[in-house]
Amino acid sequence: MHFNLTQENRPHVPACAPPMCPPHVTPHVTPGTEDYPQEILESLTQAVERTIVLQAVKLAEQLGNIRTHNIVLLGVLVKALGLEQLDWVQVMKDLIPEKVLEANVKAFKTGLAV
Repeated sequence: MHFNLTQENRPHVPACAPPMCPPHVTPHVTPGTEDYPQEILESLTQAVERTIVLQAVKLAEQLGNIRTHNIVLLGVLVKALGLEQLDWVQVMKDLIPEKVLEANVKAFKTGLAV
């Protein structure tokens, strides 16, 4: 299945605002420079039916590009939600510049494998 999403037809997603935001909003943590407070992870594990905790920044760093940590997380999310039937690699080809495409595809596949 091909999912045709381009810069021009990408839907607008508004910023999170009450009542859409969860009551336990996670504080901002710069990737790779800080650890999440332990009580945040415990709170999420108790509040959410299924919690997946992983070191996406470390995985991306091992792949050679720390900036792809968000794509590692996308791969994990796609698998967790059962959305593998979409052609995500094609979506990335449609949206991501060629010079960083290979790194992002590798990061996505790593996330799928988690």
